[in-house]
Amino acid sequence: MRGDEPARARADIRSETESHLAGLSGDLIRLEIRGVDQRRRIAMKQGDIAALSRILHPDLKYVHSDGSSDSKASYVDGVSSGKWIYKTVDVVETKISIDRKTAQFVGVAHIEVILAGKRSSIDCGFTAEWVLESGEWQMRSWRSIPMNAMNEGGRADE
Repeated sequence: MRGDEPARARADIRSETESHLAGLSGDLIRLEIRGVDQRRRIAMKQGDIAALSRILHPDLKYVHSDGSSDSKASYVDGVSSGKWIYKTVDVVETKISIDRKTAQFVGVAHIEVILAGKRSSIDCGFTAEWVLESGEWQMRSWRSIPMNAMNEGGRADE
């Protein structure tokens, strides 16, 4: 029956995702997420829109260290148009917590970016949420805060 095809396809995707998770230990999942995040950072620096589009979740909410935010469409457009030209995107002091098909990736990032013709160097704390859909990890959110704001009382004003 044709009416059952969408339901069957969703069940196949759920089964594929659960099989993917069942075959991996927590350490292997963390390694896999670190690898996808590294590909994301390389794509940002290279302006590789196709790679970014695959890695970023359709519901992406990207909150920059200055408090401004972007959807997936506006973020990808900003990288594509040269609004942000990333020169360095390094992460250190990371921790990944996994809960089934969701992972929280927390750490410190050093970002060098050209914005409006001016080079900026940003050290920030970040939290990224990754979700596993159809067997692929995608970043659904990024929230960052400048380190100087973190050092002045532990949290930024909202």
